[in-house]
Amino acid sequence: MLGKSPAIYTKTKDEKYEEETGLLAEVTDPSGNVTSYAYDAADQLTGVTDDTGQIQYSYENDELRQIQINDPESGTIYRFENDEFGNTKATYVGDRCLVSQTYEEKNGNLLAETYGNGYVYQYTYDDMDRVTGIRLTDPSGEEYRLYEYAYDREGNLAVVRDIREERGEETIETRYFYDLSGRLVYYRNDRDNRAIGVTSGECTEAVFYDGLGRVVAKALGKIFEQRIRYGYREGADGSQSDQLEQFVWEGVHINYQYDANGNITQITDGKGKIQYTYDTRNQLIREDREADRQTITYAYDKNGNLLRKNQYEYQPEATMETLASATPSETKIYRYEGNWKDQLTSYNGETIAYDAMGNPTVYRGMEMGWKNSSELTEIVKDQTTIRHRYDKEGMRNRKYLSDGTTVLYQVQDGQIIGEQHLREDQEKPLYEMTFSYDADGTRREM
Repeated sequence: MLGKSPAIYTKTKDEKYEEETGLLAEVTDPSGNVTSYAYDAADQLTGVTDDTGQIQYSYENDELRQIQINDPESGTIYRFENDEFGNTKATYVGDRCLVSQTYEEKNGNLLAETYGNGYVYQYTYDDMDRVTGIRLTDPSGEEYRLYEYAYDREGNLAVVRDIREERGEETIETRYFYDLSGRLVYYRNDRDNRAIGVTSGECTEAVFYDGLGRVVAKALGKIFEQRIRYGYREGADGSQSDQLEQFVWEGVHINYQYDANGNITQITDGKGKIQYTYDTRNQLIREDREADRQTITYAYDKNGNLLRKNQYEYQPEATMETLASATPSETKIYRYEGNWKDQLTSYNGETIAYDAMGNPTVYRGMEMGWKNSSELTEIVKDQTTIRHRYDKEGMRNRKYLSDGTTVLYQVQDGQIIGEQHLREDQEKPLYEMTFSYDADGTRREM
């Protein structure tokens, strides 16, 4: 698990405050973009305005009840219902209820969450109010155990049992180990004392930190034969920064450059460089990819939803105006309609249908089935079926293909770090892969 570095600032902002209240009134970021803030008589934030529009916040009894994007074409309204203690008991997008919550009496723990697609999660706790178990009731009324949790003397999560009894599969027990500072350093599963997707050995990943809590190295593999090093930028006036400047893995050097707002503007590796351009909202509007010989531009609506992606031949010197008047080699169109204005309903002319939770169910001839609140369990197209299984964090850890192949994924901190392809008629895996990630989240295969 990555250690979170302390709050270290490497760039400055021009901030203005209201004289009477001392509340933040306006912020000008290092690129000159201005955002202003409005408040009610109770000093509650009621509006945030920039050059693209306004977001309004409404309250009742000092509790947030509504967020409205003020744009007639792409605006969306989010509503919240609270109980007498201020706990959220229902969340709506437009008139659609996404999830509702039930709590113990007298402002107690969360007992259950009911999702718009009919699935209900139920939670149990120990005497210290720590979650000890999660159960699931499906839309048909069947109830299953999902997870059980145990903790060490320091209160750290020590054991997770992935039961998933509705699948009729054996329980997977995962144990977690910490250093003296309470930081997770590695974990293992009880199945053959190894992590799923790794060929052998207890540890899937070991993490090393510096004095500021920044990750400076990782060791991967069955005997830690793969090592990754991280280098960080200096901050303003010689201070320390948490911005990654260099990523080194097995001789591969990847270097990063940033703008004043902290956005990555250039990545350089052995294949060439990728340059990034952003708008005043720090949204990516352009990529110039040297190795791929491509220049790509992006356009958004006022909600920040992607509307168009244009691809051109590699033209790093061309201005945005020049590209806008040129004919792209490829264009992708994104459309958003209906009660939920942020929901993509069409991609490049292909309609997308959704269930009550906003999960896509039909797209390009594929039918998709979902369980729990947002786990894609199967994809069916032309007599071909692909099934998925997930871990306790909702990350996919297995995929079953129609040809009998099983794909195992090793997941760490929400990212896939290993992949293994197996066949019942083969003694050894068809192939295995190990991954790590650079600063912009790009996965690197080894």
